[in-house]
Amino acid sequence: MIRYFFIILFITTLLFSQNIIPNENDSNNVIKQSKISELRSELDDIFSDPNFVNAFWGASIYSLKTGETIYKLNSDKSFKPGSVLKLFTTSTALLLLGPDYKFKTTFFTDGKIINGVLEGNLIIVGFGDPTITSGDGKENDDFKSWIDSLNHQGIYSIKGDIIFYDDNFENSKYGKSLVARYDYNCSAPFSGSFVLNENNYEIKMEATEPGSLSKISFNPNGSKYSIINNVFTNSKIKENQIDYFIEDVYKIIIDGQISSSSSPHIIRFPINNPSEFFANTFYEVLAEEGLVVKGSPKINSELNRQLDINELNYLFEVHSLRLTDIAAEINKNSNNIYAEQLLKAIGYELYGYGSTKNGLIAIEKIIQQMGINPTNVQIVDGSGVSPINLITPNQVTKLLSYMYKSDSFEEFYKSLSIAGFDGTLIERMTKSTAENNFRGKSGYLENVRSLAGYIKTTDNEPIALVLIANNFLVPSQLASYAQDKICNLLANFTRN
Repeated sequence: MIRYFFIILFITTLLFSQNIIPNENDSNNVIKQSKISELRSELDDIFSDPNFVNAFWGASIYSLKTGETIYKLNSDKSFKPGSVLKLFTTSTALLLLGPDYKFKTTFFTDGKIINGVLEGNLIIVGFGDPTITSGDGKENDDFKSWIDSLNHQGIYSIKGDIIFYDDNFENSKYGKSLVARYDYNCSAPFSGSFVLNENNYEIKMEATEPGSLSKISFNPNGSKYSIINNVFTNSKIKENQIDYFIEDVYKIIIDGQISSSSSPHIIRFPINNPSEFFANTFYEVLAEEGLVVKGSPKINSELNRQLDINELNYLFEVHSLRLTDIAAEINKNSNNIYAEQLLKAIGYELYGYGSTKNGLIAIEKIIQQMGINPTNVQIVDGSGVSPINLITPNQVTKLLSYMYKSDSFEEFYKSLSIAGFDGTLIERMTKSTAENNFRGKSGYLENVRSLAGYIKTTDNEPIALVLIANNFLVPSQLASYAQDKICNLLANFTRN
């Protein structure tokens, strides 16, 4: 009996000791949960800022390591995303077209080359390349390069016309329900088969003698625009007071005053007839470079016959940069025209016609693979410039998580702006732990400020985060400051 008593006493003591001595793993879990609770409390404080009492905040913060939702706020509510929407366009393009995809422009003829003369028409077929540039100050003048290629083919004179075939892409003003002021906004020009200088035209104004009209010049030269210059030089003002009005397709009226101490003032405005603008400018460059054209520049719609590309003689083809470079321009610098052209290129490559509608059909199929219900998303363009785009923070987090696991992640990640280093985030999160750590996309519209991307914690834990503010009435910098503060909190976060 005594022996049994000591055995029972030993077992009881052992069990009791296991209850009062904490398990190491349990202790660590308690500490980790405490850290998460502390982080959530700090995030609650930021989102409770009285400056945003009338605003609508959305947040989704997700651990790509553990699959845990670290924090959420209105994460399944719909928000205007601004340019964060570009993540849908670029991710879809990388997944469907591949990182090596390039835009092309193809040259044909319906005649023969005899003794340096093209006995027929030169036909240029556009496939929406948004990177083509020409004019003063352009580092790479694509038109001059094209003329070199024509010379290489043995063409120094053209007996016929220069015909620009623009039926592969929809020529349209992108973005449904754009507010009226976007009609004259260079961030929202037409997009289509042909794009030159991002479909923007530049007028440079320089001060002259006080009381005299300013000096104006154009880039590129050779357009049909008629410029009415009503801008006078004024020695009594410090800041320029210049405005312009597009009276009709080719008539621009410029009013105001330019300071006599001002450096050249540049006005950029959108081209609303991109194919004609492209054709006329190339025709002028041909003349400047000494390549004689007896005919005239024409769009295929102006012909009294239907062109059959299959019946033409192929000359050569030129290409844009790789998709990786184009995606970086879109995500780092938030280039709207590049995003819209890429959306149409997706539509062309998948469905044979480069329209916004076809591009959006492709995006819809991709986001279904990402686990996003397309009926709960409203996407109407490729750039996010339209105010009727609607997405939820949780949907963007699903996109970021999907891309993180995909074979295209490296190219996607490299396309994103780096905090404090480049792109739209070059001046954000500087001198903080988030600098050179956060990579993502910012978005901006009136009363909209958004941010989405990736960041690593102190423990090197990868985090996907989406932060969207809508309907605020304070300066947008306050919303950016709150988002940057959250990124810094996450960069300094540790579970240990």
